[in-house]
Amino acid sequence: DGLMRQSIFDLSPVLRYVYNLTDLQALAFNIEGKGSAPAYYQLQPVVNFSNTSYPVQGNPELLPEFSRTFQIRYNKFGDGTGRTFFSTLSFTQTDRKIVANTVNYPRNYIADPKLAGILLTKYQNASGFYNASAYYVLVGSWAKRRYTWSFNGRLSYDNNISYLTDVLDPIGINQITQKNAAKNLLLTQGASFRLDVPDALYAEVNANYSISHSSNSVIHAGLNNSFQTITLGTSGKLYFLKEWTLSYTFSKAINKGYQYATNPNILDTYVERRFLKQKMASIRISVYDLFNENTGFTSTQNAYDITQSTVNRLGRYFLLSVILGVQKFAGKAPKGTPGSSNNGG
Repeated sequence: DGLMRQSIFDLSPVLRYVYNLTDLQALAFNIEGKGSAPAYYQLQPVVNFSNTSYPVQGNPELLPEFSRTFQIRYNKFGDGTGRTFFSTLSFTQTDRKIVANTVNYPRNYIADPKLAGILLTKYQNASGFYNASAYYVLVGSWAKRRYTWSFNGRLSYDNNISYLTDVLDPIGINQITQKNAAKNLLLTQGASFRLDVPDALYAEVNANYSISHSSNSVIHAGLNNSFQTITLGTSGKLYFLKEWTLSYTFSKAINKGYQYATNPNILDTYVERRFLKQKMASIRISVYDLFNENTGFTSTQNAYDITQSTVNRLGRYFLLSVILGVQKFAGKAPKGTPGSSNNGG
């Protein structure tokens, strides 16, 4: 039960520089360092069996991570053309990255029967982690912003490090540990178009495409490394009969490569009626998830396996709302108000 002390020194330079190319264009450079301490569960040396199939054991000898980030940003605002452009290039490199060591125990493991046939996650520091990414947004409009379009995209590449340990005998004497480098590539592209007619109509359509690919230096058969997602959506508001509003938001996700992912249709809508003087009150009837298909889906992967989870979220429901707006306009304060002073000072 001795007290463990560790000391580490990192230099964290911070540099920010902005160069204005013109009144409407700017180039910014950013360099910074940041340390990150291990979480408590990553330090706790006992085995946590909260999830009996995937227990976790911390490592009290972990050192804090230290990341260095280099970033370049370019911004160009509308110059009469109605177009605005933003872009970012970024690179992050992390020393002493806290990574997982997944230990695979055989079913006949007798040194600790509770570990037999399970995957135990341990933690250690490793070098070799880095991430590079690029991002852009282009927005344009015409006819006094009645029509607006936009494009956006992101490209990301990272090199993740992990370790895989196979226990080969019932008492744990023979073990093989392999260092796995998981290279992940993610590409996303989106576009949207919006129509604004004041006091009459607002409508927008959008589409997003995402593709990801990962490769592991430690190869295990049967793992799909490529996934694709297409998301289509539309939203809008229709104002009619002066006091009425019809609103809707619809999205459709199409997943490819995921074994258990669904392709839900999500539609939210409401009808609102405004009344009283200056339309300060309204009553609204809303329907959320009209088709009752809202589910959450996550997928994580290492060189051993893929874990895919589907979670039911709050399903279809109806909501009746009454909204009352109260406004009080500022005016001249009456004389003799408590706490006021007419004599100055």
